[in-house]
Amino acid sequence: MASMLLIFSAILHVGWNLLCKKVTPSPSFFIIAFASIAVVFSLINIPYYQYLWGLENDIWLLILGTGLFQALYFLALSAAYARGELSIVYPIVRAIPVIMVPLISLWYFGMLPFSMLAFLGCAMIGLGAMGLCLRQLFALSLNKILVMSLAFSIIAAFGTIGYSMIDGVAIKKFYIHPLTPETHFENALIYIYLQALSTLMWFALYVAFFKSQRKALKQMLSKHGGLCFKAGIMISGSYLLALWSMQYIENVSYVVAVRQLSVPLGIIVGVIVLKEALTKQKLAGMGLIATGLITVALG
Repeated sequence: MASMLLIFSAILHVGWNLLCKKVTPSPSFFIIAFASIAVVFSLINIPYYQYLWGLENDIWLLILGTGLFQALYFLALSAAYARGELSIVYPIVRAIPVIMVPLISLWYFGMLPFSMLAFLGCAMIGLGAMGLCLRQLFALSLNKILVMSLAFSIIAAFGTIGYSMIDGVAIKKFYIHPLTPETHFENALIYIYLQALSTLMWFALYVAFFKSQRKALKQMLSKHGGLCFKAGIMISGSYLLALWSMQYIENVSYVVAVRQLSVPLGIIVGVIVLKEALTKQKLAGMGLIATGLITVALG
């Protein structure tokens, strides 16, 4: 069950990244997308508003925290896409957390969250992703645009680490809370709505400080409002499936790892749809990532 949810989640994840890359990547794209999520899920969650009043302060703090990291992730991702290729940015952003999440768990809990074989698979995924940008690392002094793309990709990756760790804790608190629904899916519906509102709040603070972003927001809405809405539905659908799966899997590290199926898919989409170059470097990195995913599954 959880594996199938994560596979469909990965496919949707590649889809909204493609939509983002097809327009000029900017924070306004994601602000409109998250506003769409908030509106749609506010209607879906009408039967569940009664459950919100009984949530404790620690859950609300986790929701504020995940919104902050989500906003950081999407702001950095839009900046990275504005400067780099989908088939380079996407694998770096998605795969770095695969290594970092279990290492953070090791530091925090004093033990690896899963077997050594699975950890080896995570390391292979991370190395495969980093291998995709080796040429860019060697060219840092020659191309400042690539430097910034790589820097923003790493920031986005750490945003992913932040919200993944928080969500792994928060969604379980939701499920065991006596005043929330009994089903995994209903809890995921409520949580993703609250997460979208929190992310939108942090986005609003960002826009409030930058006048240029307010202008860009109006232009994006008039030119690509429909595309932003579609992306919002795909973003929410992708992460809804991930949140749903987290309630079946004890360790969030597995969720982070299996979702990286989207990495080789992202490379393929970048090459076929966006006509990006398919190099030996990309093929080698994609092969190592795929091998790592299989190793995680076996572990």
